[in-house]
Amino acid sequence: MLKIKDNLLKRDEFEKIQQFFMSGQVPWQYGAILEEHQRIVDPLDNYQFSTIIYWDNQPVSPVFKVILPVLREVNMASLAKIKANCNPRTSKVIEHGFHTDVPFKCKTAIFYLNTNDGYTRLEDDTMIESIENRLIIFDSETRHTGTTCTNQTRRLVLNINFFDYVEHDNQNTREALMRDGYVFTK
Repeated sequence: MLKIKDNLLKRDEFEKIQQFFMSGQVPWQYGAILEEHQRIVDPLDNYQFSTIIYWDNQPVSPVFKVILPVLREVNMASLAKIKANCNPRTSKVIEHGFHTDVPFKCKTAIFYLNTNDGYTRLEDDTMIESIENRLIIFDSETRHTGTTCTNQTRRLVLNINFFDYVEHDNQNTREALMRDGYVFTK
């Protein structure tokens, strides 16, 4: 099931995050987008700049503090991975290829940091436009593809993989899980 939330953050909160990612402060790393069996593009177009923000159960970049307002708006129990992607402008919009972000079941959220003519397309052919301050959430098993853009210098997104918060109707089950070390927050 796809969820879309426009205007996720207050304007001033969003602009601080957007300005940070548009600045020269982000430690972008060049790399391939997809493995050979996943990509549908020419190998020369299979690249992007990215930065890992959260991995291996911990923040791995000071950028984590910058994106906290986004994370507060996502109903999650735990994070799995966060990565920011920067796809430079191309002369035509290029889709990279369908893939999943992680090899386990959780949720995928994409937060759009700028408006452009790029998009996210899901395997059922649903197309979501890149509109700044928009958050989309879908099951991590849903294959999807991102793109480049033609009308901005770059397409910027946050890619967040997380485990959903689950309400427990049975108080006894909840108490037992808490005794076993599970923590539930809302």
